[in-house]
Amino acid sequence: MKAAKIVCIVAAVIAAGIAVFSGTQYMADHYLDSHADTHATEASCKQRGKVYHVVIKNNTATPSHTTATLCDVLTVTNEDDRVRDLAFGSHDHHQPYDGQTENTIKKGQSVTVVLNRAGKYMFHDHLQDAAKGTFTVAE
Repeated sequence: MKAAKIVCIVAAVIAAGIAVFSGTQYMADHYLDSHADTHATEASCKQRGKVYHVVIKNNTATPSHTTATLCDVLTVTNEDDRVRDLAFGSHDHHQPYDGQTENTIKKGQSVTVVLNRAGKYMFHDHLQDAAKGTFTVAE
């Protein structure tokens, strides 16, 4: 009887933890969507700045967040064996960035964008949403 109560309590704690984590992820995704300035003026970027590299490996983007300035460059490389459909914005609300919305990339391939619009943005694998990251572009 005691063991059954303990199992129920442990299961309830785990379920609550999962619910809190999922809710936090949902709120973070929607915060970024609502704060992405899709109408921001694009910089001409005649001269490119620093290059930032993000690697997707083991279904995780590393680093998970990049902070850059206008006209820097972001390159996202797929190092997993699966094909990725890299998209900008949250899972069901894709937003173009640097003229790109979705890009299919195989292992070893990359997507590169010029960070030509200030704001907070995210990218994700449309086929496996767990592989995602964010980037902030300052003026």
